[in-house]
Amino acid sequence: MKKYKVTITDLLEENKKLEARAKASDKGKMQDTMERAKLESELHNIQRLVERISPDVLAELKQ
Repeated sequence: MKKYKVTITDLLEENKKLEARAKASDKGKMQDTMERAKLESELHNIQRLVERISPDVLAELKQ
């Protein structure tokens, strides 16, 4: 029985460690998702500003 108790205890400890790593990974993914959404929003705002620039000005800038 002692052998099984040690094995079960080790497995439970390993499970706790894996759960902590999984939670940390999920937190990192959430931060990445939020950062991406922020960057996409900024990109959209910049694209809207560029679309407002008159074609004449854009043509002159390309030269």
